[in-house]
Amino acid sequence: MLYCKALRKIRKERNVTETELARWLNKTRETVSAWENGKYQPCAANIRLIAQLFNIPVCDISDLQEIRIKNNNTSKQNISDLDVSGLEPETAAKLKSLHETCLELMATNTRLRSNLFKYDTLLQSLPFIIYVKDKKLKYTYGNEKFLALLNRSYGSSSISGVSSFDIFGMTEYSQVLELEQKVLQTKHQLSGQQIYIPGTLKKRIGMLTIIPIIKDNKEVEELICSIEDIIDTHKEEKRQKASVPMSSIVHFMTELRQG
Repeated sequence: MLYCKALRKIRKERNVTETELARWLNKTRETVSAWENGKYQPCAANIRLIAQLFNIPVCDISDLQEIRIKNNNTSKQNISDLDVSGLEPETAAKLKSLHETCLELMATNTRLRSNLFKYDTLLQSLPFIIYVKDKKLKYTYGNEKFLALLNRSYGSSSISGVSSFDIFGMTEYSQVLELEQKVLQTKHQLSGQQIYIPGTLKKRIGMLTIIPIIKDNKEVEELICSIEDIIDTHKEEKRQKASVPMSSIVHFMTELRQG
């Protein structure tokens, strides 16, 4: 549950308006106002995203559990549980060193999981279609905006291993498929390509970006693709004025998957 008064207090302390917070979350100002007045409750993903935007613990604005706190407590407990009494000093020192190394690795893994959750929450909240395909052009990832389109025509929340031909009619999707194959062959990024957004029956126009992920063997392993809806003039202006350009988000995903 969201602590409405706490959210309002923190927002005002950071000098952030309801309109600005709504823009960051891709919501309306009325929605944010309703949250702060207790009329409606945001979903867990939005609560966590708000906490990340303000760089505060989730528990400051909600009763949601902070997973990494549990992990950190576990690490501290492991330290106190290590008993080296009665061992040779040299053996005890080696054991302590090994134990500390294990704890450092555990902490690193905890931070990694926390960061991945943070990034996934951000990507799922973006108003853009983002999906990833392997070198066989089968899907391995899609954000909620993309899955919402699939649910209308495909009826599944999972797309792993599915090809475009299984989801969309070739009449609508042949242009996208041709461009994806071109990037696979040339190994060069493609951007600024105007297309019909798959799944919208040619009712929405988007701007396509495709970035190849090239591994050590110089072969393309994955394609990171994004389609930004530009059908409305207002959305086009918003796209140009956005504080975080779509290209930056896609390049961030590229670095994350290459790392």
